Amino acid sequence: MRCTKKVLASALTALALTFGACGDSNTPPATDSGADQAIPLDSGPQPDATNLDVAVSDTSTKPDSKAPVYDATPLADISGTKKHEFVADQIVLPSNGTQAQLFGHDYDNDGNVDNALGSILGTLGLMGGMNVQGGVDESVNKGDLLLLFRFFANNVNNQNAAVVNYVVGQSQACCTAPSNPTLCASQAKATCFNGTASFTSTVTGAPMSGNIVSGKFLFGPGTVKLNLPVVGSALSLTLKQAFIKGTFTGATITSGSITGGIDQTELDGVILPAVATAVNGMILDPTTPASTKGTILALFDTNKDGKIDIGEIKNNVLVKSAIAPDVDVDGDGKLDLSLGIGYTAVGATIK
Repeated sequence: MRCTKKVLASALTALALTFGACGDSNTPPATDSGADQAIPLDSGPQPDATNLDVAVSDTSTKPDSKAPVYDATPLADISGTKKHEFVADQIVLPSNGTQAQLFGHDYDNDGNVDNALGSILGTLGLMGGMNVQGGVDESVNKGDLLLLFRFFANNVNNQNAAVVNYVVGQSQACCTAPSNPTLCASQAKATCFNGTASFTSTVTGAPMSGNIVSGKFLFGPGTVKLNLPVVGSALSLTLKQAFIKGTFTGATITSGSITGGIDQTELDGVILPAVATAVNGMILDPTTPASTKGTILALFDTNKDGKIDIGEIKNNVLVKSAIAPDVDVDGDGKLDLSLGIGYTAVGATIK
């Protein structure tokens, strides 16, 4: 896993620079031409609720919340409908603000794309050289992170009331050289991402309804489970009111994105503890430079005991600014943390 201690140190430095030293929140951060670039995806127009006439409707709005409640149209009868199965051969975390916008979704209909966690990942990538993408690539190519899709549609160019099942695949060996990223990626392309490989499902999400227009599709809302290897460990996340977008391109899917909301309970119980564990690991690691340890302790160790607990992470002003719930995706009156990621996919068989 490439999200190393040095990477996390860069991320912490970037947090300090981004949220501790900026005077104008409307001024975009300076970019670094040498920053790591994520796997390129088609940057063209993405499918949205307008051009797809997606099968969702705004049924109500909670008091003091602009976010509409999305109710999916009842699922169509898929008996006898053609089945199309895919596996994600690339999963892309935003590496800059443009990608964060590309992968997000406007939940509250205010004209602005929601992708708060994706935006901070992009900022860290630009300012701190944070390479969380490397860990994701490694997990995909090893066969540890397998996202599967089963579409029911007689026509993948144009069809109303199509259906998709989002499936989490069982881990399987896709390469024999995991310590060599380039070789592993090449082996994975030949074994798992050749368009004909078979995969076993472990978790199948509830079906989502959606439409396909000129090959572009939008399905949702629904629930999506993700296991993302960031901050040194795999985070098991549940995206609420999730939407799955993409474009059927021959026997592949391009320009894909998955967007949803992470509730406060999961933020407090999964994401922030993982950050605390990773930070403490840096402090205890004898190879971490003394200057880096000093910076971390100065930023987070409020009780001066030489370690960072979850409370110090949760209550830190930088963390509050960076990883804060931003939009109520389901109209329950509580803000959620929005996240959008990109993907491409190739043909597969799901068992």
